Amino acid sequence: MAVLIAIDKLPASALMEAREACKMLGLEANDWVSGIPASAPVAVISGLDHGVRRIPQDLVALVDGIPGLQLVLCAQEPLVKPRIVVGDGRVCVLGPPIGRANIVAALRAVIAPPPPPLDGQARRFEVLRRAHWVAWARGSEGPAISLHEERGTTVVIGEVEDRSAIADAMASSQSDADREAALEAVAGRAGVAHLTHDANEWVMYWPNACPLWLYSPNRVPARWNVARGIAGVANRRMLRLPAFPADQLVGAWSEVTVGGDPLAAVHQVAVEGGAETIVGLEEVAAHHPQITGVVMEVR
Repeated sequence: MAVLIAIDKLPASALMEAREACKMLGLEANDWVSGIPASAPVAVISGLDHGVRRIPQDLVALVDGIPGLQLVLCAQEPLVKPRIVVGDGRVCVLGPPIGRANIVAALRAVIAPPPPPLDGQARRFEVLRRAHWVAWARGSEGPAISLHEERGTTVVIGEVEDRSAIADAMASSQSDADREAALEAVAGRAGVAHLTHDANEWVMYWPNACPLWLYSPNRVPARWNVARGIAGVANRRMLRLPAFPADQLVGAWSEVTVGGDPLAAVHQVAVEGGAETIVGLEEVAAHHPQITGVVMEVR
């Protein structure tokens, strides 16, 4: 698969990062200045000058001329969020600072294969939505995991009888005390992570000692042990936190005790963004087959 790089519209630093991002994903990077290419690429990476609020006409003609082409625009001014998707998903605008990880994440949405059936047994899963991204890696003996997207995004890890009842409880309008009681009844020892429909809040139900961390370049500290925070509140298993763009909620769940810190390797790569975090979780699942690792990232 080929990607066009608009060499005359990107700053030198962004141009280098775009080429390296294509290399990481095994994509053919072709320089582009104008016109319709002979063969259809999957995406074009370009830039927006300071103060520009409209897509340049030559890029519009390119998108119109190649059905399915995705446009990744690197802005030079801060945006309301680090990543904004418009044009029915065909245009992704990245705000500064723009690094390789940001471009890789945008391109992954273009080249990602259709997600496997959500039967809880898929070893590798990834789905990108307008405001968030979810991915997991499941070891050969790891617990089942499922995704529910009614009234928010809910991930359930562990053996349970009725996963939809868990999602309903997490997305309900009842008080947190009543919600926690309902989750204790239907989820038991399973782990549940929920992002509200407006991507403004995290709600976590995490009743065992499995690791759960929140990473973000916009928080102090940039890495926080959520599982320890929940365990530190007497008689509570649920925690609610505000969610912000660039948040990554990362967990590793196992039904058996795993020695040490299974997410130690992930701590080093999570700072590069979710695209690198899921690679780290795949390595964790390969070394610890009884683990299922999951990452939820706010865009």
